[in-house]
Amino acid sequence: MLVSNDSQPFKDLAGLKKFAEESPGALNYAHLGTGSPTRLLAERAARAMKIELTPVAYPGIAPAQPDFYANRTQLQMVAVSKQFINGPSTRFVAVCADERSPMLPDVPTFKELGYPNIVGGTWFGLFVPAGVPDEIKDKLRTAASDAKLVVKTELEKSGHFLIDAKTPQQFRAYIDQDLARSRADLQAMGEKTY
Repeated sequence: MLVSNDSQPFKDLAGLKKFAEESPGALNYAHLGTGSPTRLLAERAARAMKIELTPVAYPGIAPAQPDFYANRTQLQMVAVSKQFINGPSTRFVAVCADERSPMLPDVPTFKELGYPNIVGGTWFGLFVPAGVPDEIKDKLRTAASDAKLVVKTELEKSGHFLIDAKTPQQFRAYIDQDLARSRADLQAMGEKTY
């Protein structure tokens, strides 16, 4: 999710874009490293909106917060969490997912706002080493499927969402798509990719 410091003159994504066009380089965003989702999504958004944002790296989200709250960085890409919902000085601009967050149902997605490629974030999956017998993989798949509702509920409580991949092939396709987007982001930033 893209958040801004609430002292900024813009109230939404259209306002942010207009402000950035009128004041190139005036907006700094906190990120957690060159290949992090926080940097890749912010850069993808800047390219899509054709605006200039200045990246400021931090070794973690906690060290970034004082500068954000003090308005030394004006933007961040963050996970939807109670920390930010209940935090000071935060305006919620847009969600980086296909659907709105149940925690912030009034905040639109980038997709709704005309930027369908600004989706992503941190994700987790269940993997096994090559060579694991199909019988074991089937048992793990069944156990994961049985736990899906509980996992989905818990993820949503913390502002995350469940990737709805019903087969290993669907999950592989999701991973491949995410890697392709990330590789394109890094290349657009001039970074070396493999």
